[in-house]
Order: sequence, then C-alpha cells, then structure tokens
Amino acid sequence: MTPTDSLASCLPRAGVTPFRIDGPLTGSTVASWRTRLLACAERENGVTIDLSGVSEIDTLGLQLILAARRTAELARIPFVVTASSAAVDAHCFELSLNPSVIPFSP
Repeated sequence: MTPTDSLASCLPRAGVTPFRIDGPLTGSTVASWRTRLLACAERENGVTIDLSGVSEIDTLGLQLILAARRTAELARIPFVVTASSAAVDAHCFELSLNPSVIPFSP
C-alpha cells in the first residue's frame, strides 16, 4: 500500500490538524507522507499525528516524525503524536529510544 492508497486524513478541527498515517512509513513512502504532512501543517496552528495505523516503519519513517517535531518546535506550534502502533513501538524499542523522543499524548 502506498500513501496515496491509504487512509491518511487531514481534517481541520479546533485549530489543530489531525493527521493519520496508515500503512508503511518507510524509505519508499516517506517522501509522499512528508508532502502530505507539510500540507496539513501549513493549514492550521498545530499538528496531531496518529500513528496507530502504521504497519511498518524504518529509520527514515522515524526521522520524518522527529523532523516534523523539530520543525514544529522551531515554529512554536503544537505537535503531538496521539497514538502509536506495535510496529512504531517495536522500532523505537530496537533503537533503544527513550519514549519521550516522540511526544505521545493520549
């Protein structure tokens, strides 16, 4: 599945853009996800990302999330990851990343 085939959503809600990623977030899909994420971030005053539908993630996918977080911090806009998938959790565990690296918020 590619990002264009998946169920990514970007629907304005109370000044924050919810953005859901479904399917793989890997080197072969990250460029498309980046474009869509930037488009969502430009429309609102913050970004909320739902990663619960991510079926596979690699280091490039994780780098996209961390770069989005850093960009939001520099622009002083809210950035939150509301949910994770088993694939995201496993990759972070494999890399021995502290869970606070990705700003999860229920």
